Amino acid sequence: VGRLNNAIAGALQLGLQSPNNEAQKDIATITSHFVAPWARGYGLAKNMIDHAEAIAKENSIFCVQLDIRETQEAAIQLFKSKGYEQWGTNPSYAQIEGNIIKGLYFYKNI
Repeated sequence: VGRLNNAIAGALQLGLQSPNNEAQKDIATITSHFVAPWARGYGLAKNMIDHAEAIAKENSIFCVQLDIRETQEAAIQLFKSKGYEQWGTNPSYAQIEGNIIKGLYFYKNI
């Protein structure tokens, strides 16, 4: 959870693999990441990513992965600035107001 002036201003969810997924037990996934519009520009998004990566390392994770809609340009630039590399594209990732939106897949070895 990201806080600004003691108020919850954002969240990041880091998912670890279930025990039965032994082949990917050392990979974590960022499944959601959000900062409220009024709290943007204070470094909360970067701090939450740093914290998630630290938790991943504590759990012997070597790789963090995530996916983002192509329309989320600020988030894409943020993750690229943190060293995440795009490895793939899903041309039919989401549908928003009748429009098909691409999804971009990223990873970072930590």
